[in-house]
Amino acid sequence: MITISRAQETDLGSIQKVIETAFSDEENKVIMNLAQELSKETTIPSIKSLIAEVDNQLIGYVS
Repeated sequence: MITISRAQETDLGSIQKVIETAFSDEENKVIMNLAQELSKETTIPSIKSLIAEVDNQLIGYVS
């Protein structure tokens, strides 16, 4: 079963693995920087970054 939840800063390592799998080396650096910046963002309303997990393993990310 797939579980969808809000991404936490502690998910960044797993998010990086998903990004590295999905994109080329050049693209994943840019996208990972964006994911790290978004995890620290304090806008109102807040930016919603979501993760998808199966058996507690992160398999997807969207922001």
